[in-house]
Amino acid sequence: MRLEMKPKQAAVFSFAVIAACIISYEVFDAPAARFCATVDYRIKDVFELITRLGLSMPYLVAALAGFIYFNSSKKTKSGQTRPLFCSQPLPSRDSQTI
Repeated sequence: MRLEMKPKQAAVFSFAVIAACIISYEVFDAPAARFCATVDYRIKDVFELITRLGLSMPYLVAALAGFIYFNSSKKTKSGQTRPLFCSQPLPSRDSQTI
């Protein structure tokens, strides 16, 4: 699907997005930042912990290690490796008879 837009519509849309970003910064972000600058240090420690837990690198490294381990592990009876990530469930015998 291709979005066709006239140059005047694109300019108005761009201006509206920029205006929404500026209003959002002034109404929500700046007051929240001023409030968070005054909070107790223990609360800041909690949010720093949440921030560190939100970093994806350790999870990606663990997923890669798991992928390598399971991909190189022993073969199953059917000769295939054990699936680690499966986007679709395997069909059951009952679903094939319908």
